[in-house]
Amino acid sequence: MSLALIRSAFAGNQGVVATAVGFLYFFKFFLLFLAGIALGGLVKQLMCPEPLMRIYFTFLCWVMLIACLVNLAFPGIWHELVTPQSIDGRFRLMGPFTNAGRTSWLAVVCIMFVLVCGNASAKLIALPFFTVFLYLTYVKKSFFALLLCSAIYQRKLLASFVESWSGRAVIFVIALVFLSGLSFLFKDLFVRMGAEYSGDSLTLNNSRFMLALGAVAILLESSWNLILGAGLATWGGYASSIFYSEYYIALGVSNNWGFIEGASTYTGDFYIPHVLAEVGILGTVIMALVAILMIRIFLRILARSTGSEYRMVLFFFLLLIHVLVESVGICAVEISQIAIVTAFLPGLYIGNYLRRC
Repeated sequence: MSLALIRSAFAGNQGVVATAVGFLYFFKFFLLFLAGIALGGLVKQLMCPEPLMRIYFTFLCWVMLIACLVNLAFPGIWHELVTPQSIDGRFRLMGPFTNAGRTSWLAVVCIMFVLVCGNASAKLIALPFFTVFLYLTYVKKSFFALLLCSAIYQRKLLASFVESWSGRAVIFVIALVFLSGLSFLFKDLFVRMGAEYSGDSLTLNNSRFMLALGAVAILLESSWNLILGAGLATWGGYASSIFYSEYYIALGVSNNWGFIEGASTYTGDFYIPHVLAEVGILGTVIMALVAILMIRIFLRILARSTGSEYRMVLFFFLLLIHVLVESVGICAVEISQIAIVTAFLPGLYIGNYLRRC
């Protein structure tokens, strides 16, 4: 609210309420995390929420597995319920969602849960399925999130049980082979990324390039925008599509595919310009500090926990890293379903853990 008052004093014509709502909207993810911690510390019935968390995420894995297998086995029937997507003429797996991006996000969640919390048979049976499902979505950012989360898993979980440098060297080699295998499986994503972000493709027809240019233009429009942004629903993100922003018309992209009113499917494809344009440099810096704070909270609790609790906290930490990597592309932290799974539920577990400690 103080930021809203500052902006109102400088901008004059900007509503205090609208600006305050904008900042609350961007910090929804962190507020859900805090709400989970508060609730987890208050509810006495959650003396040991770990079994409940395992049941919930096991249920998610089964939903993902069944939905994707049905999607693959009966594509015609599935496409009557969900509009199909393709990329470069290839089938994209939709699974339980209407968007391949959310399916890829859930695939990585399932992979991390099985990897960190599953037994040996679950790893042997389920991991190949979820890895193939992720591949069939053709979502680059989810693949890179998986690579980073896998590297952290190898370091945090496996290396913690090996004290000798020789043992850690063996684990490093195993991790390198594992990550190299993933890279080989997803090699065509690297090819597609090279084509998408090469010098020739960075034109006014590239949606992410246009979102970045538009954010710079909005920041340079006034000193107020530079500091506190243009406000909620002005550039990028889903709100600017629902309440179609006048900036898309003013900056000349309203006729570009993906930015057309009523069919603005690209506005949520690049989160960083969206944040910069709507809450300015100050809001972006605060959001970065909040993300660092959340990471430090997890690392501190990881240092104190052991056994099954360590695995569960590590899993939730990997969920946070996953959603942060995803948010380089899509506005993942703004999607309510994702925020509940990756912020509220981890906060609930951590709040209960702190209460018991």
